[in-house]
Amino acid sequence: MLITYIVIILILVLIFTKPKITVTSLRNKITEAKNKLSTFTRKICKIDYPIYYINMDKNLDRRKRIEEDLFSIQAQSKRIRGFNGYKIQNTNHDIVDGIEFFNSYSSLTRGEIGCLLSHLITIQTAWDNGDAIALVCEDDVSFFTCQFAPSLNKVVQNVPTDWGILQLYAGSQKNCKNKVIQYIPRQDEWSCSCYFISRKGMKQILSVVKKNNNPNQFHIVPKIQTVEEKIPHRGEADYYLYGLATTYVVSPNLLFPDNISNTSTLHTNHNKIHLNEELRSYNILINFLS
Repeated sequence: MLITYIVIILILVLIFTKPKITVTSLRNKITEAKNKLSTFTRKICKIDYPIYYINMDKNLDRRKRIEEDLFSIQAQSKRIRGFNGYKIQNTNHDIVDGIEFFNSYSSLTRGEIGCLLSHLITIQTAWDNGDAIALVCEDDVSFFTCQFAPSLNKVVQNVPTDWGILQLYAGSQKNCKNKVIQYIPRQDEWSCSCYFISRKGMKQILSVVKKNNNPNQFHIVPKIQTVEEKIPHRGEADYYLYGLATTYVVSPNLLFPDNISNTSTLHTNHNKIHLNEELRSYNILINFLS
């Protein structure tokens, strides 16, 4: 009888005890997924739109890596100096390195304000340059998948006509159905790693954050929501930007952040979450291409 109880307990332990997922195991699985993706037919990665990448002065290694990536696909790009949120003294209003901001979101950290301002500065630059469409990237994005995924030029050309932003990488992405590129109105998918933005999207955002013609002043204020809008408008960059512009999420994800070489400088405790989402995205893309 005792042996029977022991056997039952062991079986229950095996059933209900999940193997511990470690950062190392996730990195190994991502490497395996990248190797599997490499077995698919490579093609020339061509992007016919201006590319802006955000990079902090201190992150020289990230700058070197993404510039090598962009050089490998012969892409024209412009570096946008990342706003250093850790220089902020007053999170409600401050002037840092010539950039003035007013912030209405009391919950935002200095790093989150810096991240959002970096994107707003990038969008302002694209607008001032007269870009009809621009690709905005953070410096941890890898263009590795561009060699295998559907053409980014064709993807952006076929987006619904009312679009303002097309999110190319989305955390918590749903599985892709029917192996056809899908354009999904954004719900709660996060990440500002990389997105296309149209002239309309730039205007939708800048019309809210700009109160005058001063290119170095930004007002981080809430959007006035309609009754129909169910997603709360928050101040973090992905929620804020995608809440102001008409945003679609492309499925599957087409460009991924490289979470093996880079860990988040904003949310350092999210490393495992980011690795897990990157792995999911690789598996979804591989299934899409198979």
